[in-house]
Amino acid sequence: MTTEQVLFHLLQYEICGTSLPEGDFSFDPVALYRLAKHHDMAHLAADALSKNHLLSEDEKIRAAFENAHMMAVYREIQLTTTTKRICEALQHGRIPFVPLKGAVIRSFYPEPWMRTSCDIDILIHEDDLEKASQELTDVGFTTDGVRNYHDQSFFYGGVHLELHFNIQENMEQIDGLLSDVWKHIEKIDDMEYRETPEFYLFHHIAHMSYHFVAGGCGIKPFLDLWILRKNGYCVDEKILPLLRKCDLISFYLAVNDLTDVWLEGKEHTDLTRQMESYILSGGVYGNSENSNAAGAVRKKGKFRYLWSMAFPPFRTMRVLYPSLRKHKILLLFCYIHRFFSKLFGKNRKRVRSRWKATMNQDPNKIRSTEELLRAVGLK
Repeated sequence: MTTEQVLFHLLQYEICGTSLPEGDFSFDPVALYRLAKHHDMAHLAADALSKNHLLSEDEKIRAAFENAHMMAVYREIQLTTTTKRICEALQHGRIPFVPLKGAVIRSFYPEPWMRTSCDIDILIHEDDLEKASQELTDVGFTTDGVRNYHDQSFFYGGVHLELHFNIQENMEQIDGLLSDVWKHIEKIDDMEYRETPEFYLFHHIAHMSYHFVAGGCGIKPFLDLWILRKNGYCVDEKILPLLRKCDLISFYLAVNDLTDVWLEGKEHTDLTRQMESYILSGGVYGNSENSNAAGAVRKKGKFRYLWSMAFPPFRTMRVLYPSLRKHKILLLFCYIHRFFSKLFGKNRKRVRSRWKATMNQDPNKIRSTEELLRAVGLK
């Protein structure tokens, strides 16, 4: 049994309630921990191993698994208490808000700690951003005040809040519908809203597609998808029209097939095997090799990809440089500033390393990535 097969049997046990295979269940605990950690699954593997008395006798690797489990439980308590604080602050300011992603789906898991998150995502109207910032800082949050493409970051006690003023991904295939999120919400309580079930699922698939074309999306979104399916979110007559608008039906069917392989024990197809290799190699958010290959495919060449990173479109620049909203004439100067800050700024080593890695990318890797993206219907 391969390390990958062992991990998925453990995830089936934890998430789906499936018993582990009978008979020999031997595995390399170090390789298992590395793979599980690479995909932020070590806490789930640890719990399954512990319940089945399979934790390694090696003290070091046993402690690593147990620590991953304890940190997931501790992190969930942090996230839950901080989310409550955020919601109370926004309610106090009479600011409509929509919890997103993990803040929503965590409650559907067998235990909330099973669904780890690196941050909290909340959506508000852009016009409310200044008021929300004041409400949050009044209750102890800090911020550098920098607006990114779709959010501003806040921090409280080691917890990161991404306060979104849009949920677009700077990806033309999906941004048109994602920009209409406020047309697809329903009220929960006072100022708190939620995405309708079909739009939440669409948003989930769209976000998966964004990470997929950026180098990989990890295992976690597939667990989320299985959970959503079991909770009645995958109603075809509601979700398919939304996916069709963004040409995501092929991708949706493909990720469902791989979900069935990983969590239902279905047989692989050639496409699911290719997807599995791409995703498992990339980790939680993909790796640079996948990312650079996918970028070269999307932009139809290495040079065009590097050019697009150096000189992004105006809609991205006006978020990075808010002055462009009123003074478009400054665009050339903003491009010059961005170019030199990337080339000689504090992140220059990382930028130059990525430039070199992109130029040295294996043509076969680019070709196989292009075939995969075409097969799953991603532009």
